[in-house]
Amino acid sequence: MWETAVRLSNVVVTYGATRALDVDDLSFASGDVHVLVGDNGSGKTTLLRVIAGLCGYGSGLVRVLDKDLANASLATRRGVLRRVTLCMQSQYLFDTTVQRNVEYGLRAHGIEGEERDRRVREALDAVGLGDFHARRAKSLSGGETQRVAIARAMALEPDIALLDEPTASVDQTSRALVERGIERLRDAGSTVIVATHQVEQAYRLSARVVRLEGGRAAGAGEYPGGRHRRRWR
Repeated sequence: MWETAVRLSNVVVTYGATRALDVDDLSFASGDVHVLVGDNGSGKTTLLRVIAGLCGYGSGLVRVLDKDLANASLATRRGVLRRVTLCMQSQYLFDTTVQRNVEYGLRAHGIEGEERDRRVREALDAVGLGDFHARRAKSLSGGETQRVAIARAMALEPDIALLDEPTASVDQTSRALVERGIERLRDAGSTVIVATHQVEQAYRLSARVVRLEGGRAAGAGEYPGGRHRRRWR
């Protein structure tokens, strides 16, 4: 197990004249839940996409599972990124059953038979959808769709799970079940990095919170809530 799952140093991402991300030094310890918090446009999604290998960066170092993505061979890079799962805010499910949607990533990784069925069953149970195997994805509510996406990530048993606003626009029940799924991912050994604009949720999930402002990790500040005040990372 790596002590540090992800480290970014002097990473800059620009879109035209806009600097979307400017990270001096930021690391995420293995086996924990980490939360990125900030307003829309603060750089949270861009940071997740950089870690997932889906966004180029003009300069800097990105180490994922102890590999420098920019300088790794193509085979090494692919091998690392197969162990990283990204769930975006707007989830896309195939127009088939919940079972087939959760199976999709497992089939792509060559996991079949009883092992595949076990993972699907346990993942759906973990997010409160144990009886939804045969349901059509197009019949699901927004909260149920998000829970299927979390189950799909859990079934892959990733080393790193990246979740972008996983409870946006869902009801309270679904929010609680998604948060339970995040805890299950961590308990299974994944390093989980969650992006959210909800400060209260951030501290329900973890004390390891990074606040982004204008693409930069902001300085320390106190959590503005109740008597259990903690420090920003």
